[in-house]
Amino acid sequence: MYQESDYKNISKEVRSVEVGEEDEITYSEEALSVEAEIYEDLRSCIQSRKVCSYQHDFFERMFKIYELGGWPCGWEGKLTEGRFIAYFPLHEDAEE
Repeated sequence: MYQESDYKNISKEVRSVEVGEEDEITYSEEALSVEAEIYEDLRSCIQSRKVCSYQHDFFERMFKIYELGGWPCGWEGKLTEGRFIAYFPLHEDAEE
């Protein structure tokens, strides 16, 4: 994968990426109970973009779910061939 010296440099770059603190992010009422998990997921997405640009499919798919207002809460299948299981809350204005 990475040469050891490259890995050390990349690891240093990833740790230096500035990500807003949890209290700087506005969460929906449904997301408040899992805000720490969401924060770590988004932090991983940011770090992945720093290292891999937009080429890491797993983190880009995870980010897309968050971008659409969902929460990736599981995985189905093999890691490289599977898919996320995501929760999307109903909006108050949506018909049931």
